[in-house]
Amino acid sequence: MREDKPSTPAALVALGRALYQTAPDGFSPTGDAVAEAMLPAPLRALARAARPLWRAAPAVARQAFRAVTFGLSEHVALRTRAIDEAGSRARREGCAQFVTLGA
Repeated sequence: MREDKPSTPAALVALGRALYQTAPDGFSPTGDAVAEAMLPAPLRALARAARPLWRAAPAVARQAFRAVTFGLSEHVALRTRAIDEAGSRARREGCAQFVTLGA
């Protein structure tokens, strides 16, 4: 890991989140308005290029994103959704703090 750039796993997680940000209904298991902004420039360009591909050919986009993210794009998006829903539920139930641990 270098201090001047994110680790590769962190960048791939942000890419997975960003790719699904603009997915059409039925493909978008998460919403993350800041993931794209956190990406290094080349991956940010890829995420932005995904927008018209989702509109034109959602099934093709989904397959392409699986390949680009080594099969992890859907996993990342679904994991993000589960974490976000757990956080929302905790807040609704009065929880003041929520900690997510990752390896």
